[in-house]
Amino acid sequence: MLRYLLAALLLAASAPACARVQLEIGAGISHAGIRSNGTWYQQGLPHTLKTDAPAVEIDLRWSLQPDLDLITGVVDLGRYSSDSQDVPNDAAYLAHVRLPLAHYVGSGRLWGWQALIERRWGERWQIGIQAGPFLYRESWRMSVPNWYPSDPVGVRTWYAPRATAGGYSIGPVMPIRTSDQRWAIGAVVGVTLSHRGSPWALSLRYVRDGAKFSGHPGGWPPLWKSHAVLMIERRL
Repeated sequence: MLRYLLAALLLAASAPACARVQLEIGAGISHAGIRSNGTWYQQGLPHTLKTDAPAVEIDLRWSLQPDLDLITGVVDLGRYSSDSQDVPNDAAYLAHVRLPLAHYVGSGRLWGWQALIERRWGERWQIGIQAGPFLYRESWRMSVPNWYPSDPVGVRTWYAPRATAGGYSIGPVMPIRTSDQRWAIGAVVGVTLSHRGSPWALSLRYVRDGAKFSGHPGGWPPLWKSHAVLMIERRL
């Protein structure tokens, strides 16, 4: 986080003398909008999802004209995780076939750089609307120590089946450990509440993120697809 603060201070030092620039910090909570059933968890089977995390931001607020600002800075939306017992064959799960469960453990984080335009309305109490792009860095790693391949009995397999269950051939245990990270571009929209002349503000934002990792077959995604972020902000 220290490098984020140093970056913000350098930007402030390089701003034109005629521009009014303020450093702004914020802290709050981020809630991940998770993907549908079958993406790192299966409904009806044991699973625990960590979808809330502390969120912090360091921004520069550029006053373009009264009640119109440009906000640029770094946002850290925190870490998230999943821990689930799943049927490793999606077709078998959807058909309610009882196969041995595999233990899926995943974790990842998200942070990035936002550039927002904010327009405010009101006299004493002001409502603001924000929108802009979000250049983010996401990571996700997954470990399945007891994963195994499976296919309907009678289908030619690339592995030597060790057992059968529910009409499926079960292959040998093949532990999986994989991870990926990438840069992607998302979007932010939000609303703010502030009192004219006060350095404090309350913001609620919707962040569209969670791009799939294209380096994997089918482009497997992280647990999340979006975030809702509630923050208390203060201009310094």
